[in-house]
Amino acid sequence: MKIAVLIDSFKLPSWKSKIIEDLYNNESTEVYLIELKYSPIQKLFNFLKKFNCILFYFYESLDYLVFSKSNKFKEIKDQKDALQKINIKNPKYKTIRIEFRKNKLLCIHNCPHKEELDFDLIVDLTKTLTKDFYENFIALSKKGICFFELGEQSDSFVHFFKEIYFNIPTINVCLSITDGKYKKTLYESCSETFNISFYLNSNKNLWKISNFIKRKIDKINDFSLSDFNSDDKCFRYDIKVPSNGLMLKFISKILKNILKTKLLNSKFKSQWFLAYEKTNPEIDLINEDKSNFKIIAPPDDKFFADPFIVNENNKSYVFFEEYCYLKQKGMISYLEIDENEKISSPQVILEKDYHISYPFVYKHENKYYMIPETLANKTIELYEATDFPEKWELKKVLFDNINAVDSSLVFYNQKFWLFTNVSTRGAALADELFIFYSESLLGEWQAHSKNPVVSNSKTARSAGKFFFNKGRLIRPSQESSLRYGYALNFNNVDILTENDYQETLIKNIKPEFIDDNLAIHTFNSNNIYNFIDGMRLIKK
Repeated sequence: MKIAVLIDSFKLPSWKSKIIEDLYNNESTEVYLIELKYSPIQKLFNFLKKFNCILFYFYESLDYLVFSKSNKFKEIKDQKDALQKINIKNPKYKTIRIEFRKNKLLCIHNCPHKEELDFDLIVDLTKTLTKDFYENFIALSKKGICFFELGEQSDSFVHFFKEIYFNIPTINVCLSITDGKYKKTLYESCSETFNISFYLNSNKNLWKISNFIKRKIDKINDFSLSDFNSDDKCFRYDIKVPSNGLMLKFISKILKNILKTKLLNSKFKSQWFLAYEKTNPEIDLINEDKSNFKIIAPPDDKFFADPFIVNENNKSYVFFEEYCYLKQKGMISYLEIDENEKISSPQVILEKDYHISYPFVYKHENKYYMIPETLANKTIELYEATDFPEKWELKKVLFDNINAVDSSLVFYNQKFWLFTNVSTRGAALADELFIFYSESLLGEWQAHSKNPVVSNSKTARSAGKFFFNKGRLIRPSQESSLRYGYALNFNNVDILTENDYQETLIKNIKPEFIDDNLAIHTFNSNNIYNFIDGMRLIKK
């Protein structure tokens, strides 16, 4: 497939450089770089237009300087910078330069043969192109022009402006294709909005979309201009930069959000707690209309989260994350709860020199195994109980050099399936769900052909063990829209094979059914007790 990538400079941000490199490394593609150059008159006109929007460019630069150097809001310590500039000028790329004015071609350089401008696909990685430009250039492409839609653009504002300005809790990003008049969505994803920074939203989402074309290259290859019709969405891509007046209001909102966050963090801290109820066979899953949950409150210097409950020798054991604020890390503890709801004191059973949490406990062939979250060590580790429930030893590192959280295992159709949330470079950890499968627990793991099988922060991140309910295989997951771990989902697994995965959201449970509760992000049951966690703010 012959692909032209439109760029406006050979010094590109690293997320764009990654897209071009991925296309170049694909054996089925031939890559041309087309550098678009404005005429001197158009450059002057564009420069003068910027004065009415000078505050936006000032804010954008300042925001980048502040947040790109800070690790405070980053999920991964070695998170890379999507906007760092990289010079991609390289003899391996075939380059063409096109000069234009008012979206009309003026001159073509480095292209002695006109047939070289006959492409299968055009990929737009520029900032400033308009609908008129696309209509003029569509004749050069057999399949259309691919472009990215970043955030809510119904009013044509720059990416992520509306989400912050109007406190929209989630951001949608799409890979779309157009024939100049209509468009189709090829791939889309959703993530939580950071209401304090353009850069924080940009970094995670730009890294994420840098994978979209690579994931959908086969679908694009089967596409053609004849696939568009009048039922498709009308194409609109004339993006405008907010005026100075609007930016003054925007900056005031940003400052209020930052001050509110700082004030809240100076007085309060988030404390997760455990809660439980006895199961009721007449109630399907959880009845949030009438809460029977009782709270297991941690001491002020700790929090408890991620409860997993199992039965052994007619006893109920609850494994959970015990986080120590002073140490700034989590460890794995357990407690015992009997049929009279008598609860033992927590006991630490696994502590490392790095943070661990989400103790996924699984029984296989009369042995207990645990897969705790070990993101801080960039691993997925499997532990075996040598003296259940108190002693555990590392059995095998299943994956190394991986940014993964909340790994959950299920044995289904004679295979082990490992569901885990993976972040590449700087994408958000809650956004994308990956599956790996194996014939044996200690064997080699294969990546699912449709990874990531879910790309949506509202449903992707794991929230407990799979279970059967009325003959349905249920996957609990988190909804991270208003905040991290805000709500709980129950998803019906419709299809789980080596080549396909489909699920349907069947129930969403908000945290407010428990008084003063702000979040709920784990559910597990042993058919005697249902266990969840919750989160409250306590004074520092």
